[in-house]
Amino acid sequence: MATIYVATTGNDSTGDGSSGNPYATPGKAASVMAVGDTVSVAAGTYVMTTATTNVAGGCISDTRNTSGVINRWIGTGTVVFQAGTGLTSTDLFFTNGQRLYIENIACDGNNKTSVNGFNVNGNYTNLYRCTAYNCSLGFHVYGDNAMHQCLARNNSSSGFKTESGYFFWCVARSNGGDGFYSSTNMQVFENCIAYSNSGWGFGGSYSCLGQFIRYCISYGNNSGGFNNSGWSGGSRMYLFDSCVAYGNNGYGFNGDGTNLCINCATGSNTSGAFNAVGIQTNSISLTADPFNSPSTGDFNLNTTAGGGALLSAVNFSMPW
Repeated sequence: MATIYVATTGNDSTGDGSSGNPYATPGKAASVMAVGDTVSVAAGTYVMTTATTNVAGGCISDTRNTSGVINRWIGTGTVVFQAGTGLTSTDLFFTNGQRLYIENIACDGNNKTSVNGFNVNGNYTNLYRCTAYNCSLGFHVYGDNAMHQCLARNNSSSGFKTESGYFFWCVARSNGGDGFYSSTNMQVFENCIAYSNSGWGFGGSYSCLGQFIRYCISYGNNSGGFNNSGWSGGSRMYLFDSCVAYGNNGYGFNGDGTNLCINCATGSNTSGAFNAVGIQTNSISLTADPFNSPSTGDFNLNTTAGGGALLSAVNFSMPW
């Protein structure tokens, strides 16, 4: 189990991947990476010039199935994997293995056609503090995988497309589709924020098996706050616990009659607070913005009457 080093000052031809003689591109490191290795990427922008994976200048594909060890990709400082000129119809970082860990890496699609950021498949993969921007789709997540403190911004479609998985403290903002778009299998969202997206903050396909959403915020999204509608085949178990939908252009919570909303707060949603929600208990009606400065990403509760002060008065705490 070795550590392979990459730096913009390195060389793919004469480098050996050591700390004193690093490679120049992540693709070169991927080509020699073995099960259990760590790739340490120094700060800088790494331009991917070919969709071919695991070659010098290429995109990344990690499909190793590890047992008892973990493959790691660690960015130190500000690390960006950027789509180069002519790169189209690809994923900048694709995983389909077991027990992978990716930390502090950003994917910049450079506004190229059909270039996605992270495509996370397989199982037991954890992404921590990763970012996807200027992509077609920011994060596409399948399997038994988890995203922690990840950010999707300014992508042309959804920030996160989730087939399954776990999402903690993730943020989707200013994406061209839904902030979080869920389909197919059960998903868990905790402490996530969706704001200023062109679609729903949290959207759902009619085929999605269900969601557990707790301490999440949907703010200022163009289609509405939280959506689960269109299913006519029976119960889908959507649970919303202590969530806030405020200032959305649509309903705060839009359901199919099977939703359960507990301790949820709504205000200034243009179509109303709740639509076709099965059960709602202890709902809170806001008459003022409850957050300090959403436009700058500050979603801490304020002291405004009818806003943050109201939520504080009823012991509604957002664990930021």
